[in-house]
Amino acid sequence: MSLADDLLDWDNARSSFIWRGQKLYTSQVTVADLQQILKKHPNVLNGTDLGGMVEIILRKVEDENGERVFTLEHKPKLMRMPVNEITDLFNNVFSGFESPEDAEKN
Repeated sequence: MSLADDLLDWDNARSSFIWRGQKLYTSQVTVADLQQILKKHPNVLNGTDLGGMVEIILRKVEDENGERVFTLEHKPKLMRMPVNEITDLFNNVFSGFESPEDAEKN
């Protein structure tokens, strides 16, 4: 294996979190995920596009079997939820993973 292969090898482990009393899972948001979302929601990363947050939630929140919890059918309901609930769920998708630097400290 080359150095580049070693550097590009990563574990797409899932992280679990509790939301509204349910244990949910998420895998890391990838560049490919963001590329798709940013085409439609260019301001999602600066927190001004809540619709983009919902798109990420639709794409990344999974059950214990790795199946997506929410589908496009759920988007209208998610869009009508309180902002603090959506941002909490969105933040759970982006948190829970240690960087290699953090792992070394522990």
